[in-house]
Amino acid sequence: MSNGQRFRYINKELKRCPFCGGKVAEAEGIGGLLFFSCMNFKDCGAIISFDQALANKHPDIARKMFNRREGGTD
Repeated sequence: MSNGQRFRYINKELKRCPFCGGKVAEAEGIGGLLFFSCMNFKDCGAIISFDQALANKHPDIARKMFNRREGGTD
């Protein structure tokens, strides 16, 4: 990846991509910002992060936020 981003790993505790159902990898960007990247680069490639101080400081909260789905359970 470019711009100082690097994949950490595919986290089996994360739900699949909310857009295509692909596997999701955690990645760390500049300044340690945690974001989630869909591994289905051909058809989706979504990158998701949260512009919230709490999620930016606490990766476990960011993961919980990623796993939320409208109308579903946490």
